[in-house]
Amino acid sequence: LIVNIWKDDISMSLLCCGNTSDGQLGLGGIDEENVKSLTFVESTKNFLKIRQIACGRHHSVMLLEDGSVFSCGNNDFYQLGHDGIKRKPRLIENFVGIHVVSVACGDAHCVALTNDGHLFSWGSNTYGQLGVERMNALAKARYPLIQEINLANIVQIACGSNHSLALESNGVLHAWGLNDHGQLGIGTRESLIRPTTVNKLIGIPICQLAAGASHSLVLTPSGTVFGWGKNRFGQIGQNEQRDILYPSLVKLLRTQKVIRLACGEDFSVAITATGGLFTFGAGTYGQLGHGNQNNELFPKQVMELMGSVVLDVACGRCHTLAITENKLYAFGLNTSGQLGLPNVKHSTSIPLPVPIEKQPRKVFAGADFSFVLCSERNGDNDGDDNKAITLPSFPVKHLSLNFVRHLINEEPKHLYDFVETVMTSLCCLNGSFLQSGNDRFGVTERHSCINMDEAMETFLLLSDYCTAHPKIESMMVRSIEVSLIPSLRSSLIDIEFARVYLILPWCHIFSFSKYYRNIVVPFTLCLSDQTATTWEFLESWWSSLPVRHLNRILKVFKQVACFFIDNLVNERGWHCQNMNSLPITAIKSALDVLSHLNKVNVKVRKIPVSSFYIDDLEKKINLRDDFLQTMNEDKQCSNRFLFCRYPFILNAVAKSILFQVNVAVEMVIAQVREYFFISVSRDNIIEDTFKHLIVATPYDLKRPLKVQFVGEDADDLGGLKKEFFMLVFQEVFNPKYGMFVEYEESRYTWFAHFNFEEPHTYEYIGILCGMTIYNNVIAALPFPLALYKKLLNEPVTLEDLKELSPTEGRCLEEMLDYDDDDFESVFCVNFQISLPCLDKVETVELKPGGANINVTKANRQEYVDLHVDYKLNQMVLHQFEAFKKGFNRVVAGCIIPMFQPLELMECIIGNQQYDWVEFEKSTQYRGEYWRQDPTIVLFWEVFHEMSLEQKKKFLLFVTGSDRVPFQGMDQIKMIIQPCFGGEQYYPVAHTCFNLIDLPKYKSKEILAKKLLEAIEHNQGFTVV
Repeated sequence: LIVNIWKDDISMSLLCCGNTSDGQLGLGGIDEENVKSLTFVESTKNFLKIRQIACGRHHSVMLLEDGSVFSCGNNDFYQLGHDGIKRKPRLIENFVGIHVVSVACGDAHCVALTNDGHLFSWGSNTYGQLGVERMNALAKARYPLIQEINLANIVQIACGSNHSLALESNGVLHAWGLNDHGQLGIGTRESLIRPTTVNKLIGIPICQLAAGASHSLVLTPSGTVFGWGKNRFGQIGQNEQRDILYPSLVKLLRTQKVIRLACGEDFSVAITATGGLFTFGAGTYGQLGHGNQNNELFPKQVMELMGSVVLDVACGRCHTLAITENKLYAFGLNTSGQLGLPNVKHSTSIPLPVPIEKQPRKVFAGADFSFVLCSERNGDNDGDDNKAITLPSFPVKHLSLNFVRHLINEEPKHLYDFVETVMTSLCCLNGSFLQSGNDRFGVTERHSCINMDEAMETFLLLSDYCTAHPKIESMMVRSIEVSLIPSLRSSLIDIEFARVYLILPWCHIFSFSKYYRNIVVPFTLCLSDQTATTWEFLESWWSSLPVRHLNRILKVFKQVACFFIDNLVNERGWHCQNMNSLPITAIKSALDVLSHLNKVNVKVRKIPVSSFYIDDLEKKINLRDDFLQTMNEDKQCSNRFLFCRYPFILNAVAKSILFQVNVAVEMVIAQVREYFFISVSRDNIIEDTFKHLIVATPYDLKRPLKVQFVGEDADDLGGLKKEFFMLVFQEVFNPKYGMFVEYEESRYTWFAHFNFEEPHTYEYIGILCGMTIYNNVIAALPFPLALYKKLLNEPVTLEDLKELSPTEGRCLEEMLDYDDDDFESVFCVNFQISLPCLDKVETVELKPGGANINVTKANRQEYVDLHVDYKLNQMVLHQFEAFKKGFNRVVAGCIIPMFQPLELMECIIGNQQYDWVEFEKSTQYRGEYWRQDPTIVLFWEVFHEMSLEQKKKFLLFVTGSDRVPFQGMDQIKMIIQPCFGGEQYYPVAHTCFNLIDLPKYKSKEILAKKLLEAIEHNQGFTVV
């Protein structure tokens, strides 16, 4: 990794120390073999600015800013690129006219990268480390050789002792050379004489390479580190002290925001974005800087440098150099003077400052020697220019909004070539749209590091551009189909691989049905087949996305399902289809993906449940047969595709059909009486009702209800049943019984934790709630959504507590969001909760010893989770379980689990999705009334001029409820019939029939006056 440290106004000089027996320090013919103190390299004073120094075991290669290359030191394998031993840097003439931008050295071989992406190599080829197939394996390359195999567009290189690595601009990593410890990462120990792709890293964006003697490391722009090869001392951060043949995640560095890697012979170091230094591997000579000679199997921060900001690091064979804001530290082996510490005879395991008069800027290290690029110190401003941490550049091509905007203003070919590279490469795409600053680091379940808004805007921009340049769209289609989609079938080594599943759905190509078969469906199949672990990450990432991105995911995959459903139905009919055909596979995989999205949405509630519905599905397939097969399926047909396995796509109409089928099946099973009759007195309605429920069988509870009020002769044609449920629930929730508590702020009701009623009382209430569903009655139950989530065995969250008790929920939320250090003094709480209990306050510990455990920033999430769990679960455990038992006595079976919490809630209490136009269309007329009758025309004019509240009161007046049935507004079949007696009479409602007697008003004003007075004075049900 090369960082440009030059400024026009800064004069640089090169210092060195360590072994120079072969002239590798470039000091010329001096008597000493070891230079113990930093010494100026006189031979470089006339050099142009030095860009980089690459060091081998006994030689050095210097790269200048103008692209010229010099070398000095041992030349046994012609690793200097010219004849003879040179104790002073000498120009490698073969590079004259060629602009080199990076060099790397192994023990005795070199690799150079040019500005046009080509590679040159020279020196020892004993193990094929030059990557030149036609050379004899033991030959010495006396001059640079252009690689004969196709390795164009290289952007970064690194060398181990006898192996080499090269990164392409499309993110593909190549390796070759010695492989005795698996340092090539290809899964074997076979050495290779030509570059081979490291397939396990396909899809992983790489920004830096590093290589030790027999191990290799790579870094992603998000700070993820992978290592492979020799691990005897823990140098690749794995617990097993054995060779690792494939790239493996260095888990402990995942959250450390690593920005730079370096490797010694058998150890590794990492710099973080905050300037921390972590080391691991062999520590025999103190090269890890931990104050001892121990090996470290896992990355460990160098404590001696905490408080300092490490800006650069270099590793020799067994020593380490580190630059902080204005100091140079060294530690490890010093037998050749490589630390620049003349007073340290053998080694030091503690980082020590190196005496240096100049300001250190950059360090480089060979086996037992070191170089330091320095500038003059600036007095009080020493180190000011050195304090900034520079995030690593990302050399691999990747999409970003600003760069695409720039390319759009250039020649179309520039954009064409760039986009083609990115869209054919999973590595490039997964490295695109990274968030800025520190937000780009630390891929976790909660954080993908992707700026999804930038991805959205970029693809929208490309979509507009493709309209005027169709060749670019054709290229994108070809690239995705031929290259990108097949690469999705690679094994997933890390979750960064899965970013493509976030990014690609925003590509405009996914919106066109003509690309479904070859692109969108294969993509969907790959996504749906991901492992449970991958889905945990994807679901967590989705849950944090704004609704616009969730809607995009929903739209893409729902359109795929709808497209193939319509095609199959239109072509041959659904039941003529081969269940293993591509269309069926496409539908199933799309719905599998949507099921995961629905799972997320149940938790975050960002998308309306209705957005998942596939409308008119009941008209396209036989839902009844589908449901019956679902009810009767056994293990042998568990893999058969059935729509009822995806209940979230079924709208109210479809679910009502299934419910009717379920009721019919259960009625056939019952095969006894047609109705469940109960007789109750208005004065003793609770006790009378419970007496009937005590002796009722499960079959009784599922029959249509008929109610008889004691002392009244009215026959129950529907209205008495409605009134019964209204009256019984009014009593149940009456505070005098103390079974439920109303939260004044939200007006929602919850179970009373201090109630003295027997559990079976709650069981009867649960039965009554279930009976409202079977009797198609809208009940005014003031429960929050949490009740219905619990009935469906879904977990409740802080959001549910906020709905029930807004202030309490917000306080807990503020506790989670508080970032200042005075947390404990501000909140002053421990692990207990206080609850009102009749005329006193009861205190309950949330965990054993909770009264003595303070809530801190470290354990606040645990406290909030326990608080929510206690209020919504543990506190009312017995009451709710009894309620649920009663509810399930009525509605248990395969139908209720098909509902989502909000759907189940609306099935019981209705909703407020009013469609007054549909209400008018569904109205029927009797007698001489018809749609265009003058009185009817006046009526609808008056009605549509009413306020929303007045319309809701009218609905209450007609039906007994101001809410809409779950199936929709068209289920309210209001009937209007004429009545005689003159305009002085009021309209009269028969709620059992949804019927209105409407006098023949001649005047709009009189009709409005009479109608409004009638609905304003209506109380509960108006039964006639």
